[in-house]
Amino acid sequence: MNFDSNEELYFSWWLDELKELGLVVDYHRGLPFLLSPAVKFTVDKKLKTKTVKIQKHIIDDHVYTPDFVVEFNNIFVNKAGLYHTDGIAHIEIKGNYDFNNMTRLFKINQKWVYAKYGVLVNLLKVPTIFTKTFTPARYLLTDKSGKPRKLNWTPKTLKQYLEEL
Repeated sequence: MNFDSNEELYFSWWLDELKELGLVVDYHRGLPFLLSPAVKFTVDKKLKTKTVKIQKHIIDDHVYTPDFVVEFNNIFVNKAGLYHTDGIAHIEIKGNYDFNNMTRLFKINQKWVYAKYGVLVNLLKVPTIFTKTFTPARYLLTDKSGKPRKLNWTPKTLKQYLEEL
């Protein structure tokens, strides 16, 4: 599976640990939602000897694709506080630092997806989700050297987190 950011990769490690215990049934990349079709107009174009109708492209379509679609075990998804339909949760991953104000754009897409399709996409920030739940074991090591990562919080294992629930 290819990821658009390190945060998405780190979140996949979080999902993998849950999947090993059967708390996540499966997960995959999200499927696109067409929010607005492209806008085209038909206009007359005069040629030397005749007039033909052509389509002019005015506005591109607007498509939003959530980062993950996750099928959770219903017991866990309710305790994790995620919005879902029958255990299926749509998830958008963002980093704690909002580079280019992308969270603002997501909020617009989130409202639009809900209004058009009735699907509420969850926004999860990495590593904030790790501080509130558990920190995946793989995240405790740096990506390149494999040395222990410096964290601003005391990490909990999945086992510790589940015992607290």
